[in-house]
Amino acid sequence: MRTSFKHHQLRTMKSYFALNQNPDAKDLKQLAQKTGLSKRVLQVWFQNARAKWRRNILKQEHDRHVSDKIKDSSAGTIMSGEIRPIDSMSGPLTDISGYSMSSGDEASQPLTFSEMCSQ
Repeated sequence: MRTSFKHHQLRTMKSYFALNQNPDAKDLKQLAQKTGLSKRVLQVWFQNARAKWRRNILKQEHDRHVSDKIKDSSAGTIMSGEIRPIDSMSGPLTDISGYSMSSGDEASQPLTFSEMCSQ
């Protein structure tokens, strides 16, 4: 059976949740008297509220992590799964125009772009 909460009940439960996310039996009894809800309904509401709170916290952390990665990668380049700024890459750029793609037995002649694509 699904319970519909009145505004004053929700306000009471939310304000208590802000103070204590895990009410004990005594607190649940007081909340039950104040709201007119059963202790079991209150237990389930607090259980669901804690799950929702954790989900929101994890989502915020995930969003912050993704946002940080986007900021970092916009100032750098991705190499081997790690993000590094372009100016931190060591060594000069290498000219590869003299290299060829041969099987080893053939004469080492550079291939044209169209020859590389046709292999």
